[in-house]
Amino acid sequence: MGDVSFKEKEMEAYEYEQDVRVIKNISGIDVSIDVPAAQNRNDRFLIWSLDPFWTYTAALSDINASDRKCWVNGNLFLRDIEIQKNRGLSFHKKLFFMKTKANERIYDYFSILINQRSVSEGYYTFWEDLKAQEDKGGLYDKPPFGLLTNFKATNSDLDVNGYFGVVSENSIRWRFKKEELSYVIEDDLEYFCTLYYEPDPDGLDACIDCRNYQGGESINKPPRWWKE
Repeated sequence: MGDVSFKEKEMEAYEYEQDVRVIKNISGIDVSIDVPAAQNRNDRFLIWSLDPFWTYTAALSDINASDRKCWVNGNLFLRDIEIQKNRGLSFHKKLFFMKTKANERIYDYFSILINQRSVSEGYYTFWEDLKAQEDKGGLYDKPPFGLLTNFKATNSDLDVNGYFGVVSENSIRWRFKKEELSYVIEDDLEYFCTLYYEPDPDGLDACIDCRNYQGGESINKPPRWWKE
């Protein structure tokens, strides 16, 4: 695995304003990883998965309260799989886009564990077909079907989806530093908590207790590897 880097980007996306869906320009970053050349020119099949992690501070809690700061594992955020077939050459792979403004995940600390797996052609084909079906999927679509698999149901004629294989895996944790942006990111949590919590606290418990934060699995103690 090579270096991880980002580039600032503006893109159009749907957002809601007073329950109305509108198109707005979103400020964010494209995050990419450099993949060095292989020792040979044989085809290689690579898969990336992402495990984001950040801290969240309850803006209206007492500054010394134990439930003020939490460490969050993002169980839904940036959970897409990226794949790439390559002929052993070095290349630059975009992994994800992340918006920067109005994104509480990056106000304090944000990092992501990037897992890169080198897999067999069959394993890769399974994920390639699965992603193709997901990309054109809709709310009422059927589950994935017709995927290459090396699983077989016992005592049943039912089809089985899945693929078993041995992989080579490398991981790297990349930390995003908002100070490296060309513009300032404003921490607006206290403003919005004051604006909405004080007149109507219903559903805004995360403003006073970080353990109620809904963006992921939130606990008020750091993980074992934490050294910040």
